[in-house]
Amino acid sequence: MYGLQQPFTIKTPDGVVVDLTGFTVTLYVWIGTTPLFNSVGVLDADPTTGICYFTMIAADFATAGKYRFEVECTKALVLIKTKNYIVENTEDRV
Repeated sequence: MYGLQQPFTIKTPDGVVVDLTGFTVTLYVWIGTTPLFNSVGVLDADPTTGICYFTMIAADFATAGKYRFEVECTKALVLIKTKNYIVENTEDRV
């Protein structure tokens, strides 16, 4: 997982892929209400696929716990937020 580009496909609530042309995508991660980090992603070579990538490093999820994350896509006056998702790390990596 670490050092690899993790793909995310951005879709509407109806399951339609979002055309990310011209968007900036940012991954936000926190534990509870404590923000941990955010990371600007890379769009797929064809942004109409709705796919973006974020590179994870070991320090991003070093402590055991449940991490919440969401992706925000911004362009001019447009903001698209995904639902909040949870990923659990079951052991310390420090």
